Amino acid sequence: MANAQFSILRIIVILIFVIPILLIATVYYFQDALLFYKVPSEMAIIRYNKHHYPNSEQFLKTPDGINLHGWFVKDKSTKKTPLVFYFGGNASNVEFIVSDKKYIPGIAACTFNYRGYGLSEGEPSEKKIVEDALLIYNTYKNHPNIDSNNITIIGRSLGTGVAIQLASKVKASKLILVSPYDSMINTAYDHYPFLPVKWILKNTFESNKYVGQLTQKTMIIYGDQDTVVSPERTLSLIKAFKNKPKVVVFKGRHHNNVFDDEQYWPSINDFILN
Repeated sequence: MANAQFSILRIIVILIFVIPILLIATVYYFQDALLFYKVPSEMAIIRYNKHHYPNSEQFLKTPDGINLHGWFVKDKSTKKTPLVFYFGGNASNVEFIVSDKKYIPGIAACTFNYRGYGLSEGEPSEKKIVEDALLIYNTYKNHPNIDSNNITIIGRSLGTGVAIQLASKVKASKLILVSPYDSMINTAYDHYPFLPVKWILKNTFESNKYVGQLTQKTMIIYGDQDTVVSPERTLSLIKAFKNKPKVVVFKGRHHNNVFDDEQYWPSINDFILN
């Protein structure tokens, strides 16, 4: 009888203490893989981009010796044009969105894959990809025939955290945030309320701590049915702005189809050019 009671007690201890500790340790160890879903390159897409946008493929070496792969796409016109810097989501390979340049005619676009994504080397982290974003911005902001008074930073999903931190460091004129969040801590807690995410998350992307100091004219786009970055997270971020942004809500759209709305690209074009 005593042995049976001891066995039951041991099982209870395991259930209460050991399993949660193992779960937390597992999430901590694999969190980078969950946050940074590194999408590989497809050579067919690269060939397509190089064919349709000659001389647009770019390689940029970071101070710590990492080669970043990206694209700088500009129309053939020699007149000065606006420039957009784009930072994608956590499962985004920018090679696949280069062709979206056709939706913003007359506007130059610069975008690079994060470390570890596509042909970019290295391993991603919040600190490193923000540093890389600043390097990319400073490298291309003075490119010939660019209107330095009309530079827009665009971030989507994970990339909004990168875009916001970059905007806090540079003098870009405009900022566009698609499906943004207030912090990765709060976003992670929405999905894993049973975990102490505040204590185990390494890449916190606390955007709400930066937006109050931004001076750029800002537009926020989100879908009201988003279940990845909930509207609550976006609305919380909006409240943190000192200079209130323009807000565009697409009804019935969720995280992965907000850009399918017929007003998505017209809204972006109008904001950049006016």
